[in-house]
Amino acid sequence: MQKEIEEEPTTIRSSMFTIFRGETFASNLGKLMASKQVLKNLNELSQRTCQLDVNLVSYRTLHHWDSMELIECGRESSKSGWRKFNLVEVLWLNVIIKFRGMGISLEKIRDAKNFFFEKIPGIELKYVEYYLVGALYFKQPAFFVMVSDREAEFLSYEELTSAMEVGLLNNAVLIHLNPLLNKIFKKIEVGSNFSFKRPVTNDQNTICDVIEQLDFDSIKFSKVNGKISDIEFEKGFSGKVPFREIIKNETDALISRRLAGGVVASVKLAKRAKLNEE
Repeated sequence: MQKEIEEEPTTIRSSMFTIFRGETFASNLGKLMASKQVLKNLNELSQRTCQLDVNLVSYRTLHHWDSMELIECGRESSKSGWRKFNLVEVLWLNVIIKFRGMGISLEKIRDAKNFFFEKIPGIELKYVEYYLVGALYFKQPAFFVMVSDREAEFLSYEELTSAMEVGLLNNAVLIHLNPLLNKIFKKIEVGSNFSFKRPVTNDQNTICDVIEQLDFDSIKFSKVNGKISDIEFEKGFSGKVPFREIIKNETDALISRRLAGGVVASVKLAKRAKLNEE
């Protein structure tokens, strides 16, 4: 299976969101498929041994959804036997309830079901299982997004924000899966490590500002008493760049030139600047 993934990365389903998965998705997928322990755990979670919360949905509603082929489940003996569910199927039930609470019709939810249980081409693994691994093992936020009446997608937080930036999710309905997993497991905390949760120090802000504002080839930060005190940066130029352009807006920079055959081959601008001055 691992060999197939490496040789055929283009088999990953093509959609408008494929670009946001890219190499990260393919790389993580390869690592997942190479981990015997993770595959073993996924196999255990695929067994229909989950107990359905009696308060989750009424038997009458469950029977109606089943008659519409809206849910996935197993039977103990016959069509009249007790329904049995695995983790993904219970998660899907929770997703249905969330969608219904948003006023989404059962017909639209049934269309989204095909995407929820969709397999990744070329391997015996579903997209939902890939994103569950990230949520369960690494607390990565995972979302199921109804993009339109005819399309739904699983997206990580990074994929979600990238898609939002280019306007692909302007009219989407999304469900954060991690809290639903918390409800299912109850005794296991399935958190969400959003990138913006990490505290940012003043020094980190300073570094980000410097990197954004300065044009440099190399940069060095120095600390005094635990705080960034100054920076040194260098920028190289071709000898063909006019000298006036190099020193423009620079009053205290150190300029050095490298000659080749009596002609200026390159110019280096070096500068030191104080930060956090009291």
